[in-house]
Amino acid sequence: MISNSILDKMSANKVLCLKKDLIELQHWQNKLEENHQELDAINCIQKQIIQESEIANRIQKVRRENTLSFASFCKYEQELLKEMEYAHGNYDLTIAKNHEKKRAEFISVEKSFYELKLKFYKRLSNYSIR
Repeated sequence: MISNSILDKMSANKVLCLKKDLIELQHWQNKLEENHQELDAINCIQKQIIQESEIANRIQKVRRENTLSFASFCKYEQELLKEMEYAHGNYDLTIAKNHEKKRAEFISVEKSFYELKLKFYKRLSNYSIR
């Protein structure tokens, strides 16, 4: 039988790991909010200068991915907070794998946004000031 002090230490460790995950998640959410604001600026420039439907469609696609991921992260945040509230047992492999899936989702959204910006800036560089 596991003693209460060991269970308390396991729960404290789990809470610490969940807090770490929440801090990282908050960073991801902040970054997605910043990306959304940058997408607004990119879209404005696209409409005024570039005026290409391909770029407009990619902006819309990335904005959609950004929004869906943000919603997914908000739901995940609620799951982590609930898990912290009822912190019994260990921070197990299931929790860690789920967090890694969310990290992979964030990296994927960031990569899409980066690729959009590269394409956008290359198109924008074709224009000269007269």
